[in-house]
Amino acid sequence: MPSPSSPPVVYELDLLENGLDFLKSGIELFYRSATPKARAHKYALLHIFSGLLLVLKERLARVRPSLVFANEAKAGQAGAKTTDYHTTIARLEAHGISIDPAKRAALDEIRDLRNAIEHYRFGA
Repeated sequence: MPSPSSPPVVYELDLLENGLDFLKSGIELFYRSATPKARAHKYALLHIFSGLLLVLKERLARVRPSLVFANEAKAGQAGAKTTDYHTTIARLEAHGISIDPAKRAALDEIRDLRNAIEHYRFGA
């Protein structure tokens, strides 16, 4: 147990570290066993998509940190919403950062599958 004078332990991740952590988690979930269960695949996909979106937001933040907020005027305020997938992609493209069409199609497919799993009834 830390002494009373010890500073509190803080777990802190920036956008890139958090995105990479989600990607790592997704990969670990997918490959956890030789025959992963459907639940592992579900969470692997959810984590991988979250990780990809955070990495894209990190790239956007390198242009201007406020760009990752849905309403730039609220950047940094508690509870301020960040951009969704479509807005993140649109803002990247508006600032000259393009994604190869084949890779964009793959991202869109992952997003569609993730949305079906998370928001709708899904079966495969």
